This record gives sequence, structure tokens and C-alpha cells, in this order.
Amino acid sequence: MPEAQHVAWVVPTHRDHFTFAQRLLEGVREHALCVDVHFVLGERAEVDEFAALAGDLGGGSLISANEHFANGRFERYLAARSVINTKKFLGLHLLMDRYDLLCTLDSELVVLGPGDVRASYAVRAERRAYPAHAVEVPFMRQVVQSPARLLGFDVEERILDEVTQGGRLYAWFEDVPTYESQTLRRMFEWLGAGSDVTVLCDRLSWYDFDHILYQYYCCCFDGWRLEDLGWPAPEVTGAWWELFSADRSEDRERAAELAAGWSPSWVRDPRLLSVVPSAFLAFHQDRPLGEEIERVSDFEP
Repeated sequence: MPEAQHVAWVVPTHRDHFTFAQRLLEGVREHALCVDVHFVLGERAEVDEFAALAGDLGGGSLISANEHFANGRFERYLAARSVINTKKFLGLHLLMDRYDLLCTLDSELVVLGPGDVRASYAVRAERRAYPAHAVEVPFMRQVVQSPARLLGFDVEERILDEVTQGGRLYAWFEDVPTYESQTLRRMFEWLGAGSDVTVLCDRLSWYDFDHILYQYYCCCFDGWRLEDLGWPAPEVTGAWWELFSADRSEDRERAAELAAGWSPSWVRDPRLLSVVPSAFLAFHQDRPLGEEIERVSDFEP
């Protein structure tokens, strides 16, 4: 790998998750990760409150989202329940000129040891592909389909027909959502948001997951693809990698298959480190394994 350079982590959070955000920061410091953590909060009062808890952020920062949106926009994003996606795109837009690679993560992440997301991203960049599997649950199909509309009608048709093979392939959270700054900039420009991120944010819904939109852009304009792993669709809400449990042999087998081919930087169940040696992070640590979001009303901004 080339000489280490800092990667930006864009982490939306809010007052109820400050404990998670502190734990994430402590893990980054303990394991000396080569990242700058940028937290995106709602308003200045939250920023001030978390600043007192967070201490020195080094190259990181605290971003008050409300201060970047005029005319009551942030309140509208809260009402539309698109706020988490808005916070991520705002952070990416503000920071893309400072970093070659940027990641979006939730604050409920736990750092399990030292590592570097560039290693797993390099696997995907070399193959120009994201591992994906089929989904059938209507809620999941809506998450597959919704971001496609943002790229325009002709591109939407291509995404739903070719890229996702009829709206069935899903690659959300297969690894840490990672963005190359130059590609990200081109995506914002395509969306008309090159100089004003609100052009995109005003169109977002809860279902417009940030990295799914980026994956689609890469597949349609940068020679990437979704690679079908051939796994059956889960019968419940969630991607397989969100559902894997070390207690089930079939989950361990699929996790080991994913690890062998794609070297992901994270797992949901930390006990899977024995079969996913590339992982150094654990996601969704705010809720018990098997408890997945099933509807928009479950979401807390």
C-alpha cells in the first residue's frame, strides 16, 4: 500500500447517540487509526454540548448542519426524515476537496483494533465492483429503487434494468461506504449540486441511502458494477451482512466467503472476526443482532 494518508470519516450523530460517538472516538484514538473524524450534528447547541465531551479532534471537526441550510431547510429535512442522508451528503460536500478518500459511518460503530479502510476499498477499486445479493422484501426493493430516480429518467431505467438486474441486487453496507473525491465531485456536478448541496438535499427521502446513490453513479459513469454473489434473498429486512450471526454455521460460511473474496473492513457481529480477519470495525452496535429497521417510523434522526 502507498504511504498512509488520512481518510475522512463523516459521522452524523445527535444528542441521544453522544455515548456511541464518544466510544467511536475513543476507539480511533486507542488504535491510532489514520483517519480524521468529522461529526455532523443538527444545530450549534448540539455542537457545543458534544465539543465539551469530545476533546481534541485533531484533524477532525464538528459541523453544525443547520448553519449550512437557509430558509428553514434543515427543519424540512427533519420532517421528511431525510436528515441522516442530508448530514452525510453535507459532510461529503464540505470535505471532498481536502481528502482523496472519504467514508460515511454511523456513530454506533465500534473500533475493534487497528486497521485501514483503504485496504478493503482497494479490492473493490481493482475489480471495479461491489458485492451484492438479491432482495425480495418490498421495503428493501424500495431502498434499491428510490436513489435511482435522482440520476435522471434515462439513467434510472438503466439502473433498474441492468445495474440491479431488475431492481433485485443490493450492496448497501457490504463494507464501509467509501468515496473517491474526484468521482464524488463529478457525481455532485451531474446532480446539479456541484456548488450547492441543497440542490440534492431538497430531493432526498429517507430511502435515498447515500452510498447506494454513489454506487449507481459509479456503475453508470465510471465502469463499476454490482457483482451478484448468487445468494438467496433474505426473508426478512436487511442485507445478509447485517444479519450474520456467529451462532449460525450458514452465516459463518457466507461471511467467510465474503471475506475471502472482498476483505471487508467491518462485521456486524464482532464474534465473526475469526472468519473475517480483515475486519477491524463492527457496525450497528446500537441494537441487538436481528433487530433490523423495518419501516421509516423506526428511524430516529
